[in-house]
Amino acid sequence: MNLPSPIPTSNFLRYWRSALADEDLMGLSAKDSPVRMSPDTAQAGALDAGSVRKIQEKWKNHKAKESPSRKSGDLREDDTESIPVILYMKGLGPEYRHGKTSGDKTPNSIHYTLFVPALLSTDGRISPRDDSLPWIGRNYLFPRLPTDRDDESVPLIGEVEAFDKWLSEKPLEAATWNDLMAWCDGLWDRVTDGRVPDGFVVLPDICMDIEESEKGTGKQILQLYDALLAEEKVPALFERLCHGKKNPIVVSEGLRRRQMSMPRGTMSASYGLANSQANAVAAFTGMATGDLLAVNGPPGTGKTTLLQSIIASEVVARALEGGVPSVIVGVSTNNQAVTNINRSLNEMFDGNSAADSFPWAHRWVPDAKTYGLYLPADSKVKEAQEDGLAIAKKEWIRGEKKPQWTGFTEKERDSRYLMQAQLMWLAGYQDTYSASVETVEAGLDTLRNDLDRVVKKIRSMQEVIERFHEINQWWRDTAGDIQPSVFVENEGISVQAAQKKLEECNHYARQLIGVRGKVAGALAPRGFGEWLAKIIPLFHGLAINGQIERLCGLASADDLIGKLFEEQIYNNTDPQGWIARTKQLLQQAKKDKGDAEQAVEICRKNYEVLEGRLKERGDCLAALQNSYKTLLAQASSEFQVDVTGYATQDRPSVADFDRVLDVTLRHKAFQIAVRYWEGRWILEVRNLQDAPDTDKIHGLGREGMEARFRRWCMLTPCLVSTLHSLPKHFQFWGNNAVNYMLEYIDLLIMDESGQVSPHIGAASFSLANRAVVVGDIYQIEPVTKISRGTDYGNSRQYGLQSLWYDDEPASPHLVSEPRDRTPSGSVMRLAQAASCAVSPGTEQEPGIFLSEHRRCRSEIVAYCNELIYAGRLEPLRQMKPGEDPPLPPMAWAHVRGDARKRGGSYVNIDEARAIVGWISENAMEWQARYNGAALEDIVAIVTPFRMQAQEIEMALSRAGLRSGITVGTVHRLQGAQKPIIIFSPVYNADTAKGLFFDRKPNMLNVAVSRAQDSFVVIGDMRLFRHGDNAPSSILGKILLADAGNELSNVGGHYHFPQELLVQAARISTLDGHRQALRGALTNIKAGETVVIASPWITMKAIEADGLSALVSAAVKERGANVCIIVDGELSLRDQSHRAADAIDEMKRAGAQVSPVTNMHNKTLIIGNSEIIEGSFNWLSANRLENDRYVRHDTSWRITGHAAPEAIEAAKQEFRKIGANI
Repeated sequence: MNLPSPIPTSNFLRYWRSALADEDLMGLSAKDSPVRMSPDTAQAGALDAGSVRKIQEKWKNHKAKESPSRKSGDLREDDTESIPVILYMKGLGPEYRHGKTSGDKTPNSIHYTLFVPALLSTDGRISPRDDSLPWIGRNYLFPRLPTDRDDESVPLIGEVEAFDKWLSEKPLEAATWNDLMAWCDGLWDRVTDGRVPDGFVVLPDICMDIEESEKGTGKQILQLYDALLAEEKVPALFERLCHGKKNPIVVSEGLRRRQMSMPRGTMSASYGLANSQANAVAAFTGMATGDLLAVNGPPGTGKTTLLQSIIASEVVARALEGGVPSVIVGVSTNNQAVTNINRSLNEMFDGNSAADSFPWAHRWVPDAKTYGLYLPADSKVKEAQEDGLAIAKKEWIRGEKKPQWTGFTEKERDSRYLMQAQLMWLAGYQDTYSASVETVEAGLDTLRNDLDRVVKKIRSMQEVIERFHEINQWWRDTAGDIQPSVFVENEGISVQAAQKKLEECNHYARQLIGVRGKVAGALAPRGFGEWLAKIIPLFHGLAINGQIERLCGLASADDLIGKLFEEQIYNNTDPQGWIARTKQLLQQAKKDKGDAEQAVEICRKNYEVLEGRLKERGDCLAALQNSYKTLLAQASSEFQVDVTGYATQDRPSVADFDRVLDVTLRHKAFQIAVRYWEGRWILEVRNLQDAPDTDKIHGLGREGMEARFRRWCMLTPCLVSTLHSLPKHFQFWGNNAVNYMLEYIDLLIMDESGQVSPHIGAASFSLANRAVVVGDIYQIEPVTKISRGTDYGNSRQYGLQSLWYDDEPASPHLVSEPRDRTPSGSVMRLAQAASCAVSPGTEQEPGIFLSEHRRCRSEIVAYCNELIYAGRLEPLRQMKPGEDPPLPPMAWAHVRGDARKRGGSYVNIDEARAIVGWISENAMEWQARYNGAALEDIVAIVTPFRMQAQEIEMALSRAGLRSGITVGTVHRLQGAQKPIIIFSPVYNADTAKGLFFDRKPNMLNVAVSRAQDSFVVIGDMRLFRHGDNAPSSILGKILLADAGNELSNVGGHYHFPQELLVQAARISTLDGHRQALRGALTNIKAGETVVIASPWITMKAIEADGLSALVSAAVKERGANVCIIVDGELSLRDQSHRAADAIDEMKRAGAQVSPVTNMHNKTLIIGNSEIIEGSFNWLSANRLENDRYVRHDTSWRITGHAAPEAIEAAKQEFRKIGANI
């Protein structure tokens, strides 16, 4: 995060607070409002029965959609007794001048600016709401700097300041509906000052709709922002989120090794963590107060398992300390994501193999099959209870002096439950340790000692690993890439060489001593003359000549002397020079011998050290292998783990140890820690029930609230809430005011944070000390109502304009959505820049990157990798024995329908019919392949447009298939996965001017990655063949890479009108298609034309039907014309098809061949009287009747009076794409 200049944290606080307030006050659209009324009707506050029924019906449908698990018919009548509604008032429509709208206004430029929350009773009475104020849409108020065309068409009616002043000066105390209407008129007059924006007129009608918006949901977050602005010092974690962190640590093998023995736990004994998940946990165990860890979790990479392990590790660490439990809170921005967190914590009790085998692996308190406690909003309590979630809800109970928490936490007030829990805990202890204790207190020390033993055992393994690493690192530093044993062997050779060198020096020295003697002998005086010359200088020359003569004689007789004294001989050097030379040689020999002796000593010492280090390495390796074998043996014998897949060939790594520890000792550590906290909970609740009604234990002050949450976390380690509700739960009463429990939460876990807008999620970090933020900025992005213009106005007001570039939001802090393909601002992007640790190679998207993908087949992962992840996802899913998905991983069917606008959205009826028809035909086979699973658990349908989703839902209902099948935009599949995902693109390539799902890669990334087995596109395949790097083009490249990906049994390959199909003949066999093709070429007459359109052409199909001879006879013998149209790109893509040879063969036979692009038609035209169209590839389909790869193709034959028009339409279409007909 590179901020242009230091920006005060308070500026971010004020900016996010304003964005939240503005979003809460944004205008709403009235285009789908079921009721319109006159101002007089609204003033009277009474609605007619017909209008009431419309509202009730829409409310009932809304509630059914809001709670997918509940059918519409299941809703009780009392659900519609009092319906929250919104009145849309003070509408502004375009002013007409001379029959045309003024300026750039369109007839649809209608803006309702004043919104009044109300309640509608069953008898039609409209009454004020006491929990929500009327408001004027923030997008209609200044300040706002238009930065896009959408803003320019929105009228400005007044200033935010005037609106705020009215609210301050005229607090709403309306007792009647008439009072409220008068208050609204006064608000409008004050803000507009009686003026209407130029080019607009005030409309006379008023609309009413149910309240589907989240108006007011940001109130709790706003109040938290206000509290933070009043603080002198901002919490450290919030500060980190705002300003990021420089130089995060890189999670290396060294860090994994160092953190190995840190207290850790796993919730499941089924499998160990993947390598990147283990990296994240290692980084987590090293976090300090104020630290934040970002985890980039693409789809299918095990985010849920990772979060479970992080929670488990925190539980273990605090149990070892023996103090208070950690308060862990899991949050996200929407109820679906929060529900997913809750369910994952519940599901840990299903299929836990350890729980069936070990008494320490199941609860020692009754009715507590969850590790999560949901703190729902009031409106979500009933739904949560129906879903079987453990909840805690604060409410006033008759006769109680203070509010009580109902739901799962009622157990702590139940003395009978406490007694059962004590007895069950003591029994579990006895079953585990084969010894009884009389009290829970007596057993707690044993549990903590057990935990300590586990940690010590892991630490002993860590020490073995560290020792081997140290010696191995020493060898890498010493020997480089040479194997240690080879390096030692080479050093032994060096010792031998040094010893040989020393021997040579000794021998040479002895030779020199002999030479010295010989030289001395040659220089000794010979005879009286030389003695006399020695005494009398006059005769010195005689003596020297004799000496030289004898020395030269020595040199000629002794090669060594001749070599050593070569210079003296040639220079006729004085005998004294020979003596000096002898001394020099002896001195050098002595030095060389000393050096050789030293070299030998060094080599011997090095060799001894290396031999010792080699032995040490061998011992360390043996200890490492033995430690791992012991762990595997323990895993097999004590923990009943199948260790077949855990064996290693050479030396076990930290990752190998971690994988086994995760399913053995770490899982046991978590379970023992939970048993410990269960015992602590029993003691705490006993004190709670015995204690007087003191504020420290029961109250709403800080001490009481802190004690309550820590007590709850003993039994349910993770509290779960939406971000909008979180501030309300972590309040306390003190100094006659509501205060917030800043920096109280020990660990905040934010899931799906790529969907969390900064202004929604940032405030929650002020309540915590540490945070783990998980998400993917390339999945669903935050949804915000703030326009770029409003956002820029707020940015400028609070000194953040430097975070904009070229009128575009260019920082993750900002709320509005960029117009280019860059990711929107989100908490995930902020967290990436603030992460305390990163994976190697993820500098562009900092944080830990989860890379192992186990959800989808590898071909599906390949698309996501090419689209976004640059090959970093590792597809690891393995097919189970007998697993045989019914469809290819990436499949498609070309269906050309008409895309029509409906209600501000788009619909393609032909596509919807084709999809539903295909599902209907294949439902039974799919259910058989998936072991009798319900259809809604097998297939889901994704589309970019809500109206298409409604059309498909209606078609499913008509087909009798509407049994819970998920149909909708990608948001409906939040966190979900299905074996088969069907994508309905809706657009028609002839009319589409830009694809909504190409704006950013996120939509198709989410859609494709929901598919476990097969992703299927049913629509106009021409949309996916632009040849660029758009998301749709990349998808098309993969879909069309293999002709086998095409689905042949999807209706709609033809584009005949439905009325023609009534008269058409159906061809549904391979032989029927082959006969039709041969018959066309055999029976065509002179001057007539046969058109064969087949995207693919193969030499095998040409030869199998003898088409060369048939075409040649038709053209050369009977004078007919044969026009062949193929898709040049598709045909030539697979070399095994020999498409080029097949095209040349057809040309030689006399056919006119037109290779075109973007053609998916499979058409056969015979003269002007017959046309056949469907799914059969005329020139490439497999001709072997019983082959497993033969597809079931169908086509429709049109003849008679309707044929010529259909033929001409087809030919015109072929000419448009370049065919020569």
